[in-house]
Amino acid sequence: MAGGKETPRQKLIGLMYLVLLALLALQVSDTVMERFFFLESSLIRAKDESTTRNINRVGAMVKKVAEMGNKPVDVAKLTAAQELRAKTKQLVEKIAEIRQSVIFYCSGTKNEKETIDPEKGGLYIQAKEEQKVAEYLELNGSKEGKALKNGLDEYVNYLNGLKAKFPELANKKFEMLAFDGKDDPIFKNNPEQKGKNFLELNFHHTPLVAAVAVLADKQNKVLNYEADVLSSFSVGEEVITFDEVVPMYSLESRIVAAGTKAKGKIFVAGKDSKLIPTISLTGAPVKIVEGVGEFEFTASGGAYDPETRRVKQTKAFHISMPFKGSTKEFDGKLEYEVAEPQIEVSSGAVSALYLECNNPLKIKVPALGAEYNPSFNCSGGSIKKGASIGDAIVYPTNPAGVEIGVNSDGTNLGSVKFKTKAVPNPSFEVKTGGRPVDFLKGERNNIINVTIKAIPDAGFAAACPDDAVYQIASCEAALIVGGGVRKTTRFTSGVIRVGDLNPNPGSRIFIKIEKLVRITATGDQKEVKMPDQSRIFNISFIE
Repeated sequence: MAGGKETPRQKLIGLMYLVLLALLALQVSDTVMERFFFLESSLIRAKDESTTRNINRVGAMVKKVAEMGNKPVDVAKLTAAQELRAKTKQLVEKIAEIRQSVIFYCSGTKNEKETIDPEKGGLYIQAKEEQKVAEYLELNGSKEGKALKNGLDEYVNYLNGLKAKFPELANKKFEMLAFDGKDDPIFKNNPEQKGKNFLELNFHHTPLVAAVAVLADKQNKVLNYEADVLSSFSVGEEVITFDEVVPMYSLESRIVAAGTKAKGKIFVAGKDSKLIPTISLTGAPVKIVEGVGEFEFTASGGAYDPETRRVKQTKAFHISMPFKGSTKEFDGKLEYEVAEPQIEVSSGAVSALYLECNNPLKIKVPALGAEYNPSFNCSGGSIKKGASIGDAIVYPTNPAGVEIGVNSDGTNLGSVKFKTKAVPNPSFEVKTGGRPVDFLKGERNNIINVTIKAIPDAGFAAACPDDAVYQIASCEAALIVGGGVRKTTRFTSGVIRVGDLNPNPGSRIFIKIEKLVRITATGDQKEVKMPDQSRIFNISFIE
């Protein structure tokens, strides 16, 4: 019979459970709620798979005991296994009833369809509800909360009672499943948590979506304990036969993100140390470790389902092994799902990228973690990698927009689209002697210089700082007296030497910026075209 230890998938689910609890302590965001909902769904699938395996284990024992002539020692183990199966089934179903009841209580309805939000993939409408969770499972001597704790405690006590009857269980350790804070290995040294009881620890200030994940986790732990006991009950030990083998494979997860590693094993049930199989996956040999083929490949995406954002994939495998003096051949298929990785892009530009400018972007794919090794391509412009992983600089040339393709180690992960927009015109700062020119009252004619400086749009400067540099290349200044032009001078910068025009009280200087250029990130100069009214200034002079 198979071992009762947790599968790699169950270990991963347990790790996700702890991580999400930590995130929940920091913030209750919609993203955390959705991850808890995904976790509960994974836990429920794992629970169903564990239930099926345990039922099959007991069924196999029934058949084996009959085949071995119903020996008393085997019958005793079978009787204990069947009683354990009944108690496990009763407790798991009780927890399922509590789960459904708390969902109804928080939702104020007993109609399952009214408890979920179809627009959020089936997430509970009251996913963030905390107070009603506490009312139902924790506060005021909750009947259901007590039933949960008592059921978990009684089950563990029953398992420890079996240890006295069956020597093969003597070294098994069945820790309590409903620890109070003072006994919990995680919280017993935490001054804020060690004084809490089991129900407070698990359901105080706990959103509905996290509470039902806790209940699903308890169901899985109960089933894992059952599996541990069942795997220890060997029957028919006097006669060991090996006359049937079947091909099997195991994936650590049936759902993987495109670009990540899909890991698992291919093997035959009924292993014999003298029989070493030859195994291939899609025609290529796999490594054999103690009779088991171990494989690893990079999952690739495809035509994702528009609703689930997943695509089903298969890979053919072949097993060849010596058996009863000849060679036995097996063919099978790996079946798994590839989840579309979510591409996250952050940019200084809020709604669109700036045309003909270097737009720095950070392009991340969180699902890939350390395996993320990106390369990019761009339609409607050009793109180059930045200094760090995921950094990119996009130079749009198409006014209609750009599309950025993302790859990781040769695997296409998808693309993101951006609109584009023209660079906004700058404003101007006009000063004399370090202070703004007084256009309303006028200036005295003893001022020396007037300095004009182009100021970039704040949003543009934040998004593309290396492209937001302006230079005044040419200005015309004219001295106006009584409506007539007395003198005209040109300047090759934004510094107007007032003394060159020799203004008197009652006169004015008319200044027009004839050429303004923007210095790009590559050092090129692009002339900026602006309306006349925004680049003309009149300064009056007073006594």
